[in-house]
Amino acid sequence: MSDTTIVADFYNTNVEIENNRLVDGKLEFAVTLRTILDSLPKGNFLRIADIGGGTGRYAIELAKLGHKVTLSDISQGELELAAENAIAAKVTFEAIICADATKLRESAFSQDENFDVVLLLGPLYHLLGREERIAALSACAALTKPNGMVFASFITKFGHLRDVARRDPGRLAREAEFYNEYLENGKYDRRKDCFSHHTHPTEVRDLLRGIPELSVERLVACESFLGFASATGLNRLSEDGFQAWVEVALRFASDPCSLGASEHILAVARRV
Repeated sequence: MSDTTIVADFYNTNVEIENNRLVDGKLEFAVTLRTILDSLPKGNFLRIADIGGGTGRYAIELAKLGHKVTLSDISQGELELAAENAIAAKVTFEAIICADATKLRESAFSQDENFDVVLLLGPLYHLLGREERIAALSACAALTKPNGMVFASFITKFGHLRDVARRDPGRLAREAEFYNEYLENGKYDRRKDCFSHHTHPTEVRDLLRGIPELSVERLVACESFLGFASATGLNRLSEDGFQAWVEVALRFASDPCSLGASEHILAVARRV
């Protein structure tokens, strides 16, 4: 079992780092948000649960559009900053709930099965066991109305390996035993302050097949064919220049080649 108290402590200690992560990952944020918005029914104000929504980056954008958003995270520190961010953005959340994504049925969500949309953009990164990931996704499906949407994000092994090659290429040989196991099981637990699970596009599809309540509509590469390092070069562009790249990234975001190049994968699924 994954010790999620370690995850909570990590994010409580690194609130500002996480708050700024999607500033550096501007393309990831733009592609993810556009994918979510393009998948929603038009002309309706929806009830949305953002599970593991951290400091509220996605929740705030959705609330600005008039949706009723419940924000949840395991980190009380991140939720406190999210409340400040919401005030600064002049939006109001329907609720803010501190909850562990592995224990949704024991939380304030336990009696609520009436969301049009559920976001799970982060918690699956920190669940090492396949059954834990299936349980979290199943709990999100249970919160969702029939024909509603569930969006879940994953970190790829290739993304981590590119980061190692860029920052510390000798590590692969120095820690060969660890990385031989990592390539097999995706468990990144070499650090004491946190741990994560990394995956492959084919593993994502296989995992979601284990949840009969969800039908996968598509997988989206959040950094598209660029990957994180190349995508950060776009952050210096004008808004028009950046949006031109967003359109190209979205055009190829579900291409199998892009799914292998991206650090993050977004699964778009419908509740059946």
